[in-house]
Amino acid sequence: MAERAAARPAPVRQGAFARAVATLTQGLAWLLLALGLAILMEWTGMLLWWPEQGVAHSRALLAREVEYLDRDFRQSLLASNPARFARRAAGTAHHSLFEATGVMRILDGLARPPGPDAGAVRQRLYALNRSVGDFVTAAIQVTQVFAVRLAILTLATPVLVLFTLVALVDGLVRRDLRRWGGGRESSFV
Repeated sequence: MAERAAARPAPVRQGAFARAVATLTQGLAWLLLALGLAILMEWTGMLLWWPEQGVAHSRALLAREVEYLDRDFRQSLLASNPARFARRAAGTAHHSLFEATGVMRILDGLARPPGPDAGAVRQRLYALNRSVGDFVTAAIQVTQVFAVRLAILTLATPVLVLFTLVALVDGLVRRDLRRWGGGRESSFV
């Protein structure tokens, strides 16, 4: 029994930098999971709910998100024109994820019909692109919608911080009133 306790290593405490990196990594993992679920829902919708719209649904969704933002979100502390900020965020996401990495060049090359002297592999890749090309395009557009929504969340951050401060002050004031009024201070209240 003493041997087993001695063999167990002591727990290592993380420093502030390691905790910050772990939190940032967890946040990015959750964002990637949310993006994956959004793409999966769009693909499911293309197959089940709006097959007549197909890839046009994600294109219309992107246009509608920016239109709502342009119409309803006129001012922000972080950007002078929130709609332009969101469009730039979507464009930056598209450029850095798909154009700079060469994904768009590959997709454009696969979309061109192969010549008569093309090999069997090229013919099969073209056929595969014809069957799944709309789904890849929808995924790219959903990624842009996701970037627009992240831009909206970024623009709304000052309001969220303000509400958090108001709630914190309100809670502390109520706590002090309870303490000075002779009330019981309990975690169940």
